[in-house]
Amino acid sequence: MAVPSSGVLTMEGIGQERKFGTYGTGNLTGEITYSSLINGGGANSFPAVNTCAGNPTPTYSMNSWYGYDQDLSCFQSTMNVGSWTFLGDNHYGFIENSYGSMTNQDFDGEDIIRLGWSAGNSGEVFLWFDNTPYPDWNSITINGTVFPAKALWTSGFGQFRYSTSTNPFGTSGNITITAVY
Repeated sequence: MAVPSSGVLTMEGIGQERKFGTYGTGNLTGEITYSSLINGGGANSFPAVNTCAGNPTPTYSMNSWYGYDQDLSCFQSTMNVGSWTFLGDNHYGFIENSYGSMTNQDFDGEDIIRLGWSAGNSGEVFLWFDNTPYPDWNSITINGTVFPAKALWTSGFGQFRYSTSTNPFGTSGNITITAVY
């Protein structure tokens, strides 16, 4: 349960979300301070702030906590974009041990072995995992472009494809990939 996205917030409710992931529920025994909410620790031994993409970045303002979710799960990685040609089509992105690189390949317990864009078939983003079961996702953001949940991608044999004529990876350099599970 996340912090509400509107209405009156309380320090106790935010503390409960930080400690238990349950805004409005849970017994906190120590003093709740902005410092301990933001930095972790304190009398209630708060964990680190969840920095998943999509979560607000809390500050010393109550309004900055709207929508914060301690339990939000996500994927974050930086990709150094590689490029290659396959069957006459240009491709940009990452293939494990071949083209490009990623700082993190662990996507909710499964490794990404290919992630990129192909100019073939009028353009598509492709995503391959190493094993089953294939993880679910609510959204993937590639270099600022948001793509929808897994259910809206075409799938088969460990491959997921999403049709787009625009290459979100660019042709080289470092980009950010994030996903919310």
